[in-house]
Amino acid sequence: DQVAHTGFAFINGAATAMAFAEYDEKWHLLAGFAGHCLVVDCASYEIVATIEAFANGVQCIAVDGDFVLMSAPSPEPRVSVHRRRAVVGSATNSFRFECQGHLVHSSSPREVEPAGDGRHCLTRTNDAGVMLWDFRSKVLVHRLPHTSFCHGFCARPFVVADG
Repeated sequence: DQVAHTGFAFINGAATAMAFAEYDEKWHLLAGFAGHCLVVDCASYEIVATIEAFANGVQCIAVDGDFVLMSAPSPEPRVSVHRRRAVVGSATNSFRFECQGHLVHSSSPREVEPAGDGRHCLTRTNDAGVMLWDFRSKVLVHRLPHTSFCHGFCARPFVVADG
């Protein structure tokens, strides 16, 4: 018995607060405190996949192409990187998400914002400032001193120059 609702999911009869994101305009990602993120079909409200999350919940969640980025609340200061993969031999919409690794932080990331290029994201922590990551290779590219987050990449596309 799992039914999606704005801001809450009812899992086995109990309401759970969660992080929320839209994925591919036809699925919603609902990350609760039960150790999983649910991928819910917007039209039928059916759960089409689950993503293993952190045991103590999800601070925030973001989507960039086939990638889902989830940050863990304290005491796990990291962002997990998951990639959508088709399930071989199954129906067209059958897929699962594989964990590709983690972006390790010194304190819990409060926000994560993808660039939209399928490779880079910004994260913000309360004490370490804003960090630019290559989330595919799990490499910290640049760290800015503590500053306002300015909603990440929303102003214009962000380009990371090679070399």
